[in-house]
Amino acid sequence: MLTMINKFISSVERPVLLVIMTVIGSLAFSLLAFLSDPVLNRDGMLYIDLASQIATSGMEGGVTETFNWPFFSWFLAGLIKMSPWSPLMTSMLMTAFFSAGVTALMVLLMYRLSQAPGWLLLLFVLALPALNEYRSSVLRDWPAWFFSLLAIYAWLRYVDRASVRWLLLCFGSIAFGVLCRLEVGAVAVGLALAGLFVPERSWKKLIGFYVMPAVGVLGLLLFLAISDSGAVDRVTHYANALNVADRYQEFNHYGDLLTGAVLNKFSDNYGSQILFWGLMTIIPSKLFMLLGVLVLAAFLRPVDWNGSDRTTYQALFYLWLAVLVIFLVTNLFLSSRYVVFAALMILPFLWVRFSQAFLGGDAVLKRVSITILVLSGLATSISSTGYEKSALKDAGDWLAVRSDHVVYINDGQVSFYADQGYFSYDMEPAFPETIAPGSLLAWRVERGEAEGLLAAHRYRFSLEKMFDSGGEDVVVVLARK
Repeated sequence: MLTMINKFISSVERPVLLVIMTVIGSLAFSLLAFLSDPVLNRDGMLYIDLASQIATSGMEGGVTETFNWPFFSWFLAGLIKMSPWSPLMTSMLMTAFFSAGVTALMVLLMYRLSQAPGWLLLLFVLALPALNEYRSSVLRDWPAWFFSLLAIYAWLRYVDRASVRWLLLCFGSIAFGVLCRLEVGAVAVGLALAGLFVPERSWKKLIGFYVMPAVGVLGLLLFLAISDSGAVDRVTHYANALNVADRYQEFNHYGDLLTGAVLNKFSDNYGSQILFWGLMTIIPSKLFMLLGVLVLAAFLRPVDWNGSDRTTYQALFYLWLAVLVIFLVTNLFLSSRYVVFAALMILPFLWVRFSQAFLGGDAVLKRVSITILVLSGLATSISSTGYEKSALKDAGDWLAVRSDHVVYINDGQVSFYADQGYFSYDMEPAFPETIAPGSLLAWRVERGEAEGLLAAHRYRFSLEKMFDSGGEDVVVVLARK
């Protein structure tokens, strides 16, 4: 038995089998994530709802009104239309396979950098919180990350051996990635910059590399010129973010507002500086969170490794860092998933340090490292608070089988599971004044407000059911008398 295990582990060193094992491991982690987090993310509900409408009725207006870059919703609608499963199951499978693709590509990229065992590399990548945190979320970021990494892999193979097929794959991947998230265009810029500094650069290769981006830019401009969708607005918004003069004036205005609201009068001249440097702490804090325990590898002995891989990751990391700064200064907020690509670009630097320390370490260090990687992977894939939100799904499922009643719902997530579509709101919906007798009303409220809601409407409504899973919110279902 031990001999068979050793033979299997040694076979993982082959790239094809390593990728297969990575996909299997990633799918297993995605399954754990979906099982432990029963309520889908809000963005995912919105994507699925809009895509379902397109798949069933060809409705596109709602998508372009909601998004001015709607290509992911169209792609998801196509999958839903062809799939034998429900829109929710189809979207979850799509997410699981794209996350497996992202994980496999990271393994392939980092396999080039070290002679460490393949199974160790597999554990290292599967332990990354940056990917595990979003395995249960249906996001257009997943295909964007996948095509970005595929473009990087194709670029590195093109540097190794100039081939038109790798060049076509590189820019084809960027094109598909841009359709998911326009920011993926920064990857093309990063690769173009890396091409100027890679030690193996060849002007013959670079000429071939730079011709295709020019064609791509011309194609994008042509598309925008003839498009009647909101895509032009999205591109214009991104271009306007680079207007330094306007951004400087806006930021000074925000700094003045901060000064007037909270700062001491002696800090009048420092409002914009305090705001800027305060915002800048968000990026490293989120980056450390997304790297988790893997960031400890930064404290290991540095490794001298040069070549096109290192130059490429450096160029992409610093360029993406600039993108994050511009976004943060312009919008004054930053979602953690926007930092994921930066975490992916810094991961190879952590891997070469960790793998060298592992290979040169003693048995105790190796056992501790393996244990930490396994626990990190499981801990970041399994949601510890998912059960607290299960009341939303339970309430929606319960209402779905009672669709013959007129149902009033104040929460989009409950409405999604009740098969009434997803909605979001800027202001919380008001309690309806007139409701037909016999109708049901499902109201999501904070735990401390449930008794007040029942007391305020006890003359017109009776308590039908309450869904409480121990979280901050409960769903109260009332029946009109």
